[in-house]
Amino acid sequence: ITFPTDDLAVFDPGEGIAIAYAMTYPAGTSQGDVAWNNFAYAGTRLDDNSNILPTEPPKVGIGIPEIDLSLTKSVDPSYVLVNMPVQYTIVIDHDGNVTPEGVYTLPASTAHNVTIQDNGIAEGLVIVPNSSVIRNLVTESEEGSTFNENTGEIFIPTIGPNDTYELTYYAYSSVEASITNTVEV
Repeated sequence: ITFPTDDLAVFDPGEGIAIAYAMTYPAGTSQGDVAWNNFAYAGTRLDDNSNILPTEPPKVGIGIPEIDLSLTKSVDPSYVLVNMPVQYTIVIDHDGNVTPEGVYTLPASTAHNVTIQDNGIAEGLVIVPNSSVIRNLVTESEEGSTFNENTGEIFIPTIGPNDTYELTYYAYSSVEASITNTVEV
């Protein structure tokens, strides 16, 4: 950063400036690692025009967020006849917590653009059209989350501490089979 001339180029004793900028994590970092950020500055003295030695303030460490999502899936009933719809329920829970006082417990980071795949369609299930409902159990709202009944893709734009989403839908098998239906992030 180069400061312009005039009043902004001269700081009085005790005067400072705040610099804010966006950053990304360096390549190769993992969740739980610390990304260190540092910078240095130099200047010129006004009284004798000599250079001030470059100075590096203390480094700042930013923890790479840890996000832990839990998935559970259930079916009711678990044994059915051909072409008999059953209800599937998928619960996506963010394992972090925020108390009413604003205290976070780990993992406390918010997950963005979460995509979850339900393999039921690939295994031969037929989803009953328009039977799916997805909602945040805290707010009782979809909050932009979607379930694609044709592909089995679940999308949640943002899930933070205290958030739990629930997806329910009805599906059936048109052939006699043993189907293992899983879901994964």
